[in-house]
Amino acid sequence: MMGLSYNRQRSGVLCLSSFMVLVMASLSPTASYAFSFSPSASITIVSAVGVSEQQGLNFATINKPETSVVVEVTPDGALGSNTTASMAGGSSPTAGVYTISGSATQTISITASNVGNVEGISFNAISGKYNNGSTVNLVSGVSGLVPPGAGKALALGGTLTIQPTIGTGTFAPQIALNINYE
Repeated sequence: MMGLSYNRQRSGVLCLSSFMVLVMASLSPTASYAFSFSPSASITIVSAVGVSEQQGLNFATINKPETSVVVEVTPDGALGSNTTASMAGGSSPTAGVYTISGSATQTISITASNVGNVEGISFNAISGKYNNGSTVNLVSGVSGLVPPGAGKALALGGTLTIQPTIGTGTFAPQIALNINYE
């Protein structure tokens, strides 16, 4: 801002006086653009999946084969239509029945596979019915199953191929059953 002033003491000389306004912004050295945030976190802990056997999967008793044969047991415990083995008299198969327990809120998935622990016997198919549902192929796996809670039934069936090289006796072919929370 400029202004004119007349100073009488200086013998009629006009003096120009300048006026300056100084505006200073004050920045505090402690001021910053930092943001303090306390995020929330959560965790859900579910009980472990448990499985208890009520009845083992039994393919019954067959006569020693001279060629490769098949024994099929359905999850309902019936001898399946793919069976080519000669069944020993009075022998009946049974489905495996297992109780799965665990979380009442987490869905589960189930898959099964042949372990291959008995030479000359192999699982061709492993089927199951969970919670009285439809029969499904457990080798391909099934997911989105209702939470087991205090316990839901899994009925297992399967198809075995038996080679003629197998001896006589009682054998225990195994499957790996995987039950996981989703």
